[in-house]
Amino acid sequence: MTKLALHGGPPTIDVPGPHYRWPIITDATRRAVLTQLDTATSIKDRSGIIRELEDKFASYYGRRYALMNNSGTSSLFAAFEGLGLGPGDEVISTDYTWFASTSPLVYLGAEPVFCDCDENGCLDPARLGELLTKRTRAVVVTHMWGRPGDMDEIAAFCEGHGLSLVEDCSHAHGATYRGRLVGTYGAAAVWSLQGAKLVSGGEGGILLTDDEDVYVRAQLQGHYNKRCKQEVPADHPLRAFWQTGFGLKLRGHPLAAAMASQQFEEFPQRLELKRRFARRMAEALADVAFLSPQDETERPTRVA
Repeated sequence: MTKLALHGGPPTIDVPGPHYRWPIITDATRRAVLTQLDTATSIKDRSGIIRELEDKFASYYGRRYALMNNSGTSSLFAAFEGLGLGPGDEVISTDYTWFASTSPLVYLGAEPVFCDCDENGCLDPARLGELLTKRTRAVVVTHMWGRPGDMDEIAAFCEGHGLSLVEDCSHAHGATYRGRLVGTYGAAAVWSLQGAKLVSGGEGGILLTDDEDVYVRAQLQGHYNKRCKQEVPADHPLRAFWQTGFGLKLRGHPLAAAMASQQFEEFPQRLELKRRFARRMAEALADVAFLSPQDETERPTRVA
């Protein structure tokens, strides 16, 4: 038996690196970014490449409003602000997630309440009732590693108790639960456009919602001036804040939007490729005694 390559033995893979690059940057990606560089490097309203990207997301997921921010974290921040969460409010979140699924709540003064995950790494709906109090206002579910949470039960729990549902879909571009796209269940849903994501702008985030008030408050959280003047209704109670917003600027960069918009065009093919690789890995590991590949037939989902 030969020594491991780590200890001086022959390596199994002898092809020169790097062996993996993501995101995939094509000539089309380069053209999109360079074209935008010559068009506009700052967009203060909902126009141009910002509107193009937002419209693509809104159309794909069938949601009414879309808002691009400078990161997925900022988009979660905007979603929580959009729901009016603040001091005294409790929000249930899974204890297995990226910290940004809940850290914006702390900035707003709300209190995260952590729920154990199920065997799929997602929030366990069977534990939600144990954590419910008179101060519970919302639930945020993270579809970890593209594996959707049990959305029938989670959505029913939220509806039955008058709670807002926020979906963190940062890992789950294009993922479905029982044939329905994740990101279409909650009062608000958020996607990251960070460099490792299936649709990438290098950095960036998208918020989707059907609720006008959530959209208005989310805009005011990180956008101001021209966009808010353009879109906040004249009779809205927060119209007076159109020029300053709530004091922050978190809007997305047009070059990131150009990259993400082009990547979105190739998204369906990359999604299918990723699913194919996931199936191959599950099949290859099926006979390993101490591993349990997720069974897609048991709970009909699609890994994004």
